Amino acid sequence: MRVKNLIYKIVLFFLPSVAVFQGGSLDRYMLGESKFTYEGYTLERTITEEKNIYYSRITLKKGDAVIREFPRAQNGKKENTVNTAAFGFANLLKKDGKKEIIIKTFLTSEVKKYYYWVYAIEPDLRLVFETEKWKTGFVLGVDDIDNDNVKELIQTDLIFDEFDRCSHATSAIFDIYFRYDTGKGEYFPANHLYKKMVGNDYWAKEPLTKKDRGGVHLGSILKTLLPLIYSGQEKEAWKYFENDYVMPDKWGMQEKIRLRLLTDPVYKYIEQQGKEVERSLNIKP
Repeated sequence: MRVKNLIYKIVLFFLPSVAVFQGGSLDRYMLGESKFTYEGYTLERTITEEKNIYYSRITLKKGDAVIREFPRAQNGKKENTVNTAAFGFANLLKKDGKKEIIIKTFLTSEVKKYYYWVYAIEPDLRLVFETEKWKTGFVLGVDDIDNDNVKELIQTDLIFDEFDRCSHATSAIFDIYFRYDTGKGEYFPANHLYKKMVGNDYWAKEPLTKKDRGGVHLGSILKTLLPLIYSGQEKEAWKYFENDYVMPDKWGMQEKIRLRLLTDPVYKYIEQQGKEVERSLNIKP
């Protein structure tokens, strides 16, 4: 076991920093081991069985002290449980510093319900990113958008998945960019800082039926509207909506969208940042 651990430590040392390419995933840094110790912190995956259902759980320890037991992941087949809860390490905050700890699990078989936690270990252990805090989903991506060797995290906003008459296929699901705040020691939504990531190809599909069954038209509108709103361009976004949304429920739909936005912690954070900028510039909204 010691030899095995030594081999993994050597591999981990030479493991490259997170690749700088759009759409990269932190999943590539997950280890297949059920137990691994790095810089005094031990991560262990345990598998249990209840009533013919198998579960896997990741536990984070320092020495013999349990720091946190993460929610257990469910999988009906024992041979697949290794994939439902995983951990790994990657350089996110410093190119040559100590690697951050990444934990991934999901509570159901739905891919969109993936949960991630990212911990920094220097100078002390601290949680720097948590999927559940922001209600995002799917695989956690990574990129160095600023080219400063501090990686941005990317995950999908799911607040408008199957919104109103939209099916999952026509829903507006889009990337949220998380930037590390060195002052607060945590990742925060930053779409409003990356306006360049929003395309300028505004378009809308014509409704296939009079009632836009399946939400083809609504979904296409939201796929332009929402990235604009989250990038801090809310006035432009609603102007686009007024011009391009052709269904008779325009004002009612606008209210529905606004109410759904208020349930999204990402939107509320970005909106608050905009208000703080306005206050600092002494500009009335």
